[in-house]
Amino acid sequence: MTSESFSEFYGRLREPIERYVRYLFNLDPYDAEDVAAGSFENALRALPPGRIVQQPTDWMYQIARRKAIDFMRHRRAIPMQSLSAPTGDGIPLADTMLGPDDDDSYAQMVDRRNVLAHIFKHLQPNYATAIRLYDHEGYSYQEIMRIMNVGYSNAKNIVSRGREQARLLAAEYLSGETLVRRRVRLSVD
Repeated sequence: MTSESFSEFYGRLREPIERYVRYLFNLDPYDAEDVAAGSFENALRALPPGRIVQQPTDWMYQIARRKAIDFMRHRRAIPMQSLSAPTGDGIPLADTMLGPDDDDSYAQMVDRRNVLAHIFKHLQPNYATAIRLYDHEGYSYQEIMRIMNVGYSNAKNIVSRGREQARLLAAEYLSGETLVRRRVRLSVD
């Protein structure tokens, strides 16, 4: 930091940081307060004793922006309910989302589900895991790196290659042609 203590720094920037994340990321006041508090916690952890930060306000806003992005990423990672699973009233969720005139939308949704089922059935397991963690669960590359026990660049490559293979599998399903080579496992009796 500079000459001010961390508690003074916190007192001076708490409200501006809350406003910043609230309006930039369209958060409610409670979520903005949580993100701001987490940002200051991260800043306190990142600040070794005796270290001087040249521009502490800019540094804090950068930490708050990253914390808010992580918050939004994990927020969208709410587990998806199966569309065919019945809701509380016994009606499948897909039927409650579509009106009576949405037959085309329902057919498109079923087709998308079939494409996704085909993709994840034939996708290599490490690619499927990485895609689920990054795109569906909202984990960062660093978190995927820890979960899958790989390096950072390897985590990025696995997600990228998985997406590429997923695109090919989707095209394969839609065209009916075999575009992706699959490993054949032979069993020895």
